[in-house]
Amino acid sequence: NFGVFDEFKSVRLAALHYIKPLESISMKSELLFAINDPSFKVRRAVLKLIGELIVFNPFDYSYPLVEYITNVITTVRSHSNIHVISQYASLLPVITTYFCKFIEHLI
Repeated sequence: NFGVFDEFKSVRLAALHYIKPLESISMKSELLFAINDPSFKVRRAVLKLIGELIVFNPFDYSYPLVEYITNVITTVRSHSNIHVISQYASLLPVITTYFCKFIEHLI
């Protein structure tokens, strides 16, 4: 779990791929801190893992995720820097795959 917050992106990614989506892990809501990782590759991996964990613990994850997804959509729609837009847009396939039922009202 500590590897998720390591200083090296490769360690963070390896840690995320190592974590299995089990009910006991779903109680570790500190994973939500990693959705703001500097690396968008890590963000996508975290969102995928949370998407698999949310079925066990929707209460702890739903509200922060809706807030985060709202921010992602707002950034994609309103930012003037195409590089920033493309980074945030890269999160949308994961978001639509795992969180559609939570964001239908935003679309």
